[in-house]
Amino acid sequence: MTSLIPMPGKLILRHLTDEELADSIGEDSIIIIPDTVKDRQKVGQGVVVAVGPEVFEPALLPGVRVMYDRFRTVPFEFEDETYYSIWEEDIKALI
Repeated sequence: MTSLIPMPGKLILRHLTDEELADSIGEDSIIIIPDTVKDRQKVGQGVVVAVGPEVFEPALLPGVRVMYDRFRTVPFEFEDETYYSIWEEDIKALI
């Protein structure tokens, strides 16, 4: 993943899959959300893949899980995977 270098102030994220989310909260507390509702959710969860220069939050490192504004991301394909480019200020929380 070292070949992806974001522009200044930007991060590259990978969206967490339903299985990864279920593993993190345990199987006893799973709520199934229909796909029609998932498309309207404003906040997503993902993993930071790469951090661009001029990102000022020192905790934003590759591998950190975050909550982010889904409608402010730009999806793109790289090596058969979908990633999202996002501005640092659109990260809502660290998980």
